[in-house]
Amino acid sequence: MIQDTLQKVQLGSEVVSGTDRALLEIGQGVAQVKELVDEIASASDVQAERIGHISQEADCIDRIIQQNASSSTEAAAAAEQLASWADELHSMLGNFKLEAGAGNVIAGKTGGSVPMLVG
Repeated sequence: MIQDTLQKVQLGSEVVSGTDRALLEIGQGVAQVKELVDEIASASDVQAERIGHISQEADCIDRIIQQNASSSTEAAAAAEQLASWADELHSMLGNFKLEAGAGNVIAGKTGGSVPMLVG
């Protein structure tokens, strides 16, 4: 009976040792999983920060595009105004006639000759 009890105690001791080793392995596995989860969380934080930067840059690009569109609209309006003024000037110049003959040329400020206009 003592021998049987010693065998059971020995067997129980082996079971406890095996359980101890298994629990240590489980603990190590949990620690590894925790490290991986921490790395994933850190990478997620970095990604979120970078996505925030990208969003800010996209907003900046959008503002620049809107400014360019506004400038283009203003430039188009100015071009239309200049075209209108050119048409008016052309119309006004149509009212003037050059006098025929060689004696109708006067000296200009730059020394070149300018035809004399008859209004």
